[in-house]
Amino acid sequence: MPSQQLRTNREALPGEFDGLRIAFLAGGLGQGGAERQFVYAARALREIGASFKVWALAGEDHWKRALEGMGVEVIDVGASGPFRRLGTLGLAVRRFRPSVVHAVHAFMNPYAALVARACGAASAGSIRSDFFRERASRGRFGRFLATLPGTLIANSRTAIGNASRLGFGPERIRLLPNVIDLDEFDEQARRPSGLTPSPPGMVVAWVGRLVPVKRVDVFVKALARARRDWPSMTGVVIGEGPCRADAENLAETLALGDGLVFAGSRDDVPALLCRSDALVLSSATEGFPNVVLEAMAARLPVVTTAAGDAAWLVREGATGFVVPHEDADAMAERLVRLARSPGLRKSLGAAGRADVEANHEYRTLAPNLRELYRRIPRTRAEAAPAEVAGPPFSRGPFLS
Repeated sequence: MPSQQLRTNREALPGEFDGLRIAFLAGGLGQGGAERQFVYAARALREIGASFKVWALAGEDHWKRALEGMGVEVIDVGASGPFRRLGTLGLAVRRFRPSVVHAVHAFMNPYAALVARACGAASAGSIRSDFFRERASRGRFGRFLATLPGTLIANSRTAIGNASRLGFGPERIRLLPNVIDLDEFDEQARRPSGLTPSPPGMVVAWVGRLVPVKRVDVFVKALARARRDWPSMTGVVIGEGPCRADAENLAETLALGDGLVFAGSRDDVPALLCRSDALVLSSATEGFPNVVLEAMAARLPVVTTAAGDAAWLVREGATGFVVPHEDADAMAERLVRLARSPGLRKSLGAAGRADVEANHEYRTLAPNLRELYRRIPRTRAEAAPAEVAGPPFSRGPFLS
């Protein structure tokens, strides 16, 4: 991080974090968008002198080395089973004497709330999807993900709107939008791409986990239809997941052949995006899709469904196009329109980059964190919602 950025952050937050001690509870530190955003937040907090530690469940630790390289203490939670894990966290975190216990992942929200009660601290939970999806993922106990923490922190306007419809008022839920470090992104984009040589013609990228909600099948169908009018168009699917085999079978059925490349999980996504001509997001639901920020940073036009905040990020006709869910024909038509006009691709991509520079660059994170933690109650009495009752470690099947 450039020294000028560090000075700017410190000047923006004089004395704001005096006496604030944050215990972060992470479900893991794997290679995901939520984890990347947490690393950004940890870096900003370190730069402004906040005191915090991270407790992470054992498992993937892709980002652990990066955090430790910043001087962040990361403690592995090895206990298995929800109640042993809860006890281990409660004892360890209590020794830290936090003023706020903050869950990094939504399924950690109950842990954060119960540990905070045991410590006499405020609790903050996270909502990383559209709110409905995370509640549904825990069945009839999903409501505890939202009702137990004193404050909920969402990364999307969609989640806040959905929470409001279920009766969660503005005093309970806060917005912390995703950001991107453009200096870091541009440096990574200049590195050689692992896919060489680049496919001929227009290259359309799709990036994400191949899981049902991402609807990679819609992209495959749209690509096949677009290639009828523009045969030199090539698609690149970047990511892994349980839907890969089905997507490959669909591509074979549609006779895409070399027109679609499955690149697997990659560490060179910025470089691959900068060697593409457009990005497609075909998801059924989203929160705040990081990949859209990355595509806009790479000056790519984006064709997206109206999933989560994607329809807010992508300005129709200005930085890309928004198409109806599951409408492969509409998606194909927009791709062909982009293929026919390099000038349109360039203008939409430039506008997208300008939007990211103005509204979503890493430098905006420290002021947002200042406002966020200023509004989180500092005491348990202020923070505890009415639904919480019982002893500090009340048992409940919502824990995972």
